[in-house]
Amino acid sequence: MANTGVIAKTELNMMILINRNTSLDSYFYHPVLALKR
Repeated sequence: MANTGVIAKTELNMMILINRNTSLDSYFYHPVLALKR
């Protein structure tokens, strides 16, 4: 149980980091959409 919990946490952290990176890229590449938000 402990190992699966750690793996799940690391996977969630990775997904959060990926989502942050993609959102930053979208802000840089689409400034108009970022301003509309």
